[in-house]
Amino acid sequence: MNRLNHLPDEARVWLYAANRTLTAAEQEQMHEEARQFINGWTSHEHKMDAAFDIIYDIFPVLALNESVNAASGCGIDKSVAFFKKLENALGILLFNRLQIEVMTAEGLIITQKQTLVNMLDSGQLSSSSTTFNKQINTMGQLKTDFEIPIYKAWFYPSLPASKKVS
Repeated sequence: MNRLNHLPDEARVWLYAANRTLTAAEQEQMHEEARQFINGWTSHEHKMDAAFDIIYDIFPVLALNESVNAASGCGIDKSVAFFKKLENALGILLFNRLQIEVMTAEGLIITQKQTLVNMLDSGQLSSSSTTFNKQINTMGQLKTDFEIPIYKAWFYPSLPASKKVS
C-alpha cells in the first residue's frame, strides 16, 4: 500500500477485486493508467489528491483525500468509468460483488459461496480463516478491517449452521 500511505485514515476508498490474479505486466499497465487517470481527475475543475495501488495482486484500490477536494457525483462516475476501462483493456472482471476471496495455506484463492461451503465442510478452511472485507470505504478501514475472519464476513450469516463452527 505504499502509494496509499500518504493519505489520512479518513480518505475515501474504492476497492475492487479482479476475478483472477493480475500478472506483473497487467499490474504495471494498471499503475500507469491509474497515474494518468489521477493526474487528470478533477471535481468541479479542482484536482484530486488521490492514490492507487494493488493489494495481493488482485485488489485494485483507489483512494481520495476528501479533505483536499471531495468527489462530486461526476468525479465518482469518472472513477467507475476508469475501472470499467481497465476491465475491458485487461479482459478481467472487477464488479462481481458475489466473488469471495480467501487466504488458504497455499495462498489467496478466488471462489464463490458454494465452493467456500465445501471447503469449510472438508476442513480446508475454518470460520476463522482469513477473507477480505470489500465493503470498506476509508483508509482507516483498509488498514484495520480489510483482512477479517470468515465469521465476520457479509456472507457468514447465510452459511449453513453446520459450517459456522471453527
